[in-house]
Amino acid sequence: MKAMISRCMMGDSCRYDGKSKPLSKEILDKLKEKYTLIPFCPEAEYLPTPRPAARFVGDKLIDINGVDKTEEFEKGASKALKICKKENIKFISGKNI
Repeated sequence: MKAMISRCMMGDSCRYDGKSKPLSKEILDKLKEKYTLIPFCPEAEYLPTPRPAARFVGDKLIDINGVDKTEEFEKGASKALKICKKENIKFISGKNI
């Protein structure tokens, strides 16, 4: 079975702050026992690293400079969904889809 996992959880420095947030080797090894891990970062597909932090303001994703980044986030999410459909992925970073 395949699972999509955030690249930053695999140790890639792709977070908004240019850092990673890796899972422990123990947790990754347990996941790898059960899943073929497909690393992907929807944000890093269409936004630079590092990048200004963003949050929801209503139904928009606005960065800390007030710039609307909704389109970039939506493109990344759409690409993640396409990969999931193509690869028959049913599990994403702790969430069943």
